[in-house]
Amino acid sequence: MALNRLEKAQTWLFRAVTAFFFMIFQFFSPRRPADSVKKLPPVTNPLLLQSATQLAKKIRRKEVCTQLSQADPDATLCLQLFLQQCPKAGFNLDSLIVSSVEVVQAYIDRIQDVNPFVNAVVKDRFAAALQEAALVDKLIEEETGGEEVLEDRLPLLGVPLSVKESYSLQGMPLTTGLMSRRGVVASVDAPPVALLKRSGAIPLGVTNTSELCMWLESHNHLYGITCNAYDLERIPGGSSGGEGSILGAAGAVIGVGSDIGGSIRMPCFFNGIFGHKTTPGVVSSENQYPPTSGRQDEYLSCGPMCRYAEDLLPMLKIMAGPNAHMLSLNTDVNLKKLRFFSIPHDGGSAYTYPVSKELLDIQKKVVERLEADLGVKVQQVCLRELRYSFQIWDTYMGLPDHEGKVCPFDGAE
Repeated sequence: MALNRLEKAQTWLFRAVTAFFFMIFQFFSPRRPADSVKKLPPVTNPLLLQSATQLAKKIRRKEVCTQLSQADPDATLCLQLFLQQCPKAGFNLDSLIVSSVEVVQAYIDRIQDVNPFVNAVVKDRFAAALQEAALVDKLIEEETGGEEVLEDRLPLLGVPLSVKESYSLQGMPLTTGLMSRRGVVASVDAPPVALLKRSGAIPLGVTNTSELCMWLESHNHLYGITCNAYDLERIPGGSSGGEGSILGAAGAVIGVGSDIGGSIRMPCFFNGIFGHKTTPGVVSSENQYPPTSGRQDEYLSCGPMCRYAEDLLPMLKIMAGPNAHMLSLNTDVNLKKLRFFSIPHDGGSAYTYPVSKELLDIQKKVVERLEADLGVKVQQVCLRELRYSFQIWDTYMGLPDHEGKVCPFDGAE
């Protein structure tokens, strides 16, 4: 749909101003030779290549990797190929026993390897995590009810977890990058964090955000800037960018994020991981900073972030807690009976750049794959009002609640 004259003028002015400031930025930025660009060290521990669901199962079973051949041949083949390609990893399939201590230590080692590059984890609790992992292994050793009892009661037993710093994690900072909140420490756990801990997950630390969670990157004056896991010259998205970066860097397997304007979705997209912006009200937003007011609770939601898609559903079941009944999480879905829609772009907006040809081509391939595999017809939809989505969102963030109160942080998550 074509822009009117005023919108065309706004678009031209917006892009001209953006290009001008970008040129200034490039002029004053230090030049780096192409061969000097740093990259993250490669993954050298096969435990970092498995989902939280798989790790929890192996921890419960105290599984030796050679036993995988019967229970999980695909995982065995993956590990064998990995060890053939990385002989310096120092692991042996005949001797690698999966315990919580082993897994937690593997992720601690990885964080120590990559965090100097990405600056994602801003405060760790490694010593406490290792103590908790040792208690997990002792609990498994003494359990008499069998693996099924542990799986039902503690589905994430012994699995490491990272947490966005805007969530309360007892004993950890709760600043969202504000200098004025330096030294503020959480005295309780936010409900979704508490539920994950109650399911057996072990927090390793908290991760960076943009200041007050108000932007699409993760930079503040308290902790500095977080970098993208795949390209250290680029941003990881925000405001859950610390989570996106450390998950993308294989320094965590599951994490906790929040989203009011893309803060789960953008970091996941930027770092090649998975996340879900839940329906507002399903996962509790209590004990976060900054607090919401006005009508922002109708937009803000908390949700899971993870390296592997299979962990999204079990994480959401846990994080939803007593509200899990609001979703049909245990219902089988026949994809062939669903209606599919494709929205290739927003129709043109003065405040956004057009969707790249590469992304349009990828979306087209997804449509073709769905139609070929499921025998469905994907309908392309163009919503004219979508071009005003930013203005709608920005206006909504400032609306007062039923008592006439508005949020002191306009647009804050």
